[in-house]
Amino acid sequence: MADNKKKVGGADRKRVAGGEAYEVDYVAAKLQREFPNASRKEIEKAITDSAKIPQFHSNRVMIENSARLKLKNQ
Repeated sequence: MADNKKKVGGADRKRVAGGEAYEVDYVAAKLQREFPNASRKEIEKAITDSAKIPQFHSNRVMIENSARLKLKNQ
């Protein structure tokens, strides 16, 4: 089923669609501002590793927080 871009709201903002490059780019850009010394590749790896955690699935807040922890501990 195709993503209906007209249906947006709270539920949509809480999720990250890993298959959509612009969604990952948004989270990566946000984390790049917080961690300017980290490379884009490191940030994307932190995001994808966090997204693979089954409990987080595609929950944006949990993925961002997990990625932050991974980047802080590097």
